[in-house]
Amino acid sequence: MDTTLFHSKYMNISPQNVWENIADLTIEVKKFHGVLTLLWHNTSFSDYKYTGWRDVYIDLLQIFRSENALLTTGKQIYETICK
Repeated sequence: MDTTLFHSKYMNISPQNVWENIADLTIEVKKFHGVLTLLWHNTSFSDYKYTGWRDVYIDLLQIFRSENALLTTGKQIYETICK
C-alpha cells in the first residue's frame, strides 16, 4: 500500500495528503465490517528516500486505534481462525 500511495505510476500523493485520499475507503470498510490491510515496506520507514512516510504509517495506526480497529498480524489472524 505504501508504494501505491507515493509512487508516480500510481496515486503519487504526498504524505500530507494521505488521509484525505483514503478516508472514504476506511468509512466503507467500517460500514461493512470489512478488513483493511496495510502493506508497508520496511524501506518506507527511512527518511533517506521516503521522508514523511514513517509518520504516515504511525498516524494511520493511531487513527485506526482511535476507531477501535483490531491491529494485529497475519499470523495472529491465521491462528485465531484456524485453531
